[in-house]
Amino acid sequence: MSENPELDGYEPTERPIRSRGMIIAIRVTVSLALGALLLPAVIVGVGYTARTADSACRVTASVYAPGAASVSTRFEFGPSGLGWQCFAVTTSHGERRIAELGLIPSAPTFRGDEIGA
Repeated sequence: MSENPELDGYEPTERPIRSRGMIIAIRVTVSLALGALLLPAVIVGVGYTARTADSACRVTASVYAPGAASVSTRFEFGPSGLGWQCFAVTTSHGERRIAELGLIPSAPTFRGDEIGA
């Protein structure tokens, strides 16, 4: 009796279990499935962050640039690095940066002297 009776009569072969084409097809399918799972989350996250940055910019502009005609937010490099930048658009001075909202924007915090407290 052999040490491993379940392997009696087994002859290993040199060829792989799956063909090269099958391996490529499985890899492509898995990559597409992962993309299909992650893409909606990325789209929703970017949209949510853009709306948050816009809201934070409007609040910030109401304090730092009350006479601004409109506000603009962009995701770009600023003085302290990559993140959301808030710009106030005025009719007399054009566009000027009023705040850096950061990589993940949130509600602005004020020291108190900006709003007459």
